[in-house]
Amino acid sequence: MCCLDRGEGIFSQVTGSERPGIQQLISLLKDRVKTGSTICTNNNAAYNTAARELDLKLYKLAYSNQVIEETYHNQKAKSFGRELKRFLVSFNGVATKYLNNYITWLKWNCLRKACNSGFNVMEMLLVVAFSSEWLRVCDLRSVSSLPEMA
Repeated sequence: MCCLDRGEGIFSQVTGSERPGIQQLISLLKDRVKTGSTICTNNNAAYNTAARELDLKLYKLAYSNQVIEETYHNQKAKSFGRELKRFLVSFNGVATKYLNNYITWLKWNCLRKACNSGFNVMEMLLVVAFSSEWLRVCDLRSVSSLPEMA
């Protein structure tokens, strides 16, 4: 599942090998999407019930490049998904149980790029400290995108 907001916020998490069901969607979105928000989704029928339960306005997109009312689309989420696939290819295979760790790593990279700042240890520590994600030292050992420390 991949969610992006207009403020460059990213939520992405492995939901399993099948499309997420109603209860799984409600559980994932209830604390992350404000009541009354508008969401754009694919054609998964579970979003109808989840949107009603969470009091969200729902736009279901019938095809991949659809834009509704010249505003609502899911191009940023699709772009993030493509970027994730490109990111994972460089590792020559990722164990499914570690996939959320790699997603967190990519989200951190995207956040760092969006801030237009160079590598900053304090920023990284703040992101990790105030995030609901786990980041371990061993996850950073083979990171090639981090500059060498002098």
